[in-house]
Amino acid sequence: MDIKEFIDLAKENKIEPIQITTFNTDNIEAHILNESLKNVDADKEKSYAIIGHYNNKDVKVTTNYLDKTTIDNIIMKANYLESNYKEVYIEESKELKDKKLSISFNIDEEIDKIIKAHSKKHSKVKNIETYYYVEQEEKTINNSYGLDISTISNTYSIYTNITTSDKNIISSTDDVLYSTKSNIDIDKFISKVIEESESKLIKETIDSKKYDVVLSPTFTSCLLDTFVEVLSKKLVRQKCSFLDGKLNKKIFGDNITIIEDPNNKDYPGYTKFDNEGVETYRKTIIDKGVLKTYLYNNKEALLENKKSTGNGYGDISARNIYINKGEKTEQELINSIKDGLYIRDYQSTGGTVINFINGDISLQITGQIIQDGKKTNSFETSILTTNIYELFSNVVEIGNNLEFKRKNAGAPSLYVKGMSISSN
Repeated sequence: MDIKEFIDLAKENKIEPIQITTFNTDNIEAHILNESLKNVDADKEKSYAIIGHYNNKDVKVTTNYLDKTTIDNIIMKANYLESNYKEVYIEESKELKDKKLSISFNIDEEIDKIIKAHSKKHSKVKNIETYYYVEQEEKTINNSYGLDISTISNTYSIYTNITTSDKNIISSTDDVLYSTKSNIDIDKFISKVIEESESKLIKETIDSKKYDVVLSPTFTSCLLDTFVEVLSKKLVRQKCSFLDGKLNKKIFGDNITIIEDPNNKDYPGYTKFDNEGVETYRKTIIDKGVLKTYLYNNKEALLENKKSTGNGYGDISARNIYINKGEKTEQELINSIKDGLYIRDYQSTGGTVINFINGDISLQITGQIIQDGKKTNSFETSILTTNIYELFSNVVEIGNNLEFKRKNAGAPSLYVKGMSISSN
């Protein structure tokens, strides 16, 4: 059953208004192990998120099919629903249609590049595995008011895991990179992961003290991805976010500006509108350390008689959120440190990255020692103990290497003063 037929059937059954969000995803995945292509898979997925009004109730339904059973499910849910929550339906007509994007690349060429990078001789590399992904996402919203809008994005990503060993010491390192273009420098990316894995073969125990550190884009992107959650107006309203009461107040250092830019086609989270049909736009969330806005979906906006910020993706979330980059290279940031640490990645302790109530951070970190402006040996897994306010207030300089290590969050390297590190 197509969209029009489904809407007509809904009207016949007195479900009106009704609004359908369709998610179409085309995927290609290549898996290369050492110097062999293991497989190439192609997959298509389609799903629907539906809101409908029946018997003075609004209900939500998710399904993989549009048929009479889905109509019956909406009616059943409405009859048993006790909540009086009202959905927001888009009544005006909008001109929001992306053209179908061509996937401009040759998968065989990308596979050859990966195998070539894998085949370079590294005596300490024992196993190397890479996944190359291409994903095209199309989101359309139609409703009984005649709405018909669509947005389409392409994402290319590469994930590599490398195992190295030397004198019975084994090290494993992985990394990922997202892009909207197929021109990822595969050789450079894989070579960097190899270098990082080899550096872990010689580890030193560091003293417990305060260090000047450089945070990698991997570390900071992951941290920012979690920070998005406490920007949710729902969490703020429920007094479950440390940002409650902080609107228009200075919370971070002057050099921290955080942007969400869903309309930027150069970033992998591109979308013209959220899953509720609200148009997205570029917004400054943190401006020179000052919190300028929370993130709203339709429900939270209605509670305050405001407009949604276009952050309704099921839960309140963000697309293409990033820390504004600076001017210096990562190496120039490292050059500024005489005795410090390069923090590449972390594992959260206790299952959390940031404590939502008070902003505390306690993370198991990995990386390398910095001596006289150069990265040397890796350090044994240690504990970073800080607070989100302290961390983003102690940033001295920001790198120019903005990278998306999460599909929806990107960051450059950060040079941060005086972080408390405990030997684990």
